[in-house]
Amino acid sequence: MGTRLLLVEDDPDLGRTVTQALEEHGFQVVWATSQEEAWEALWDVPFQALVLDVRLPEGEEAGFHLARTLREAGFTQPILFLTAKDALDDRLHGLQLGEDYLNKPFALSELGASIRAHLRREEVR
Repeated sequence: MGTRLLLVEDDPDLGRTVTQALEEHGFQVVWATSQEEAWEALWDVPFQALVLDVRLPEGEEAGFHLARTLREAGFTQPILFLTAKDALDDRLHGLQLGEDYLNKPFALSELGASIRAHLRREEVR
């Protein structure tokens, strides 16, 4: 069984592309398109990492809100942000809540490498 990831991305084209690329690299991906779907998925099965868009249907910073709530609830797995929000304050805020912050557009190979690096760090802990 591969590493299970939760992808939270509301853009259908990007969600399909990222899901397919990560699955080709051996990850099991559950794709949610909103905060609500993410919560439902998080209750169903454990995930080793979360790949999260900052802008979701629930608001401009809904991804930050979801990450903050998960951290407060004890979620310790890596959180990687994917976003078009590229202001320094946004990047810093994302890095305070998660392990990585990739600006759109990003290379799929970079995303895969980042996930693997963070999962290796988790194994060492």
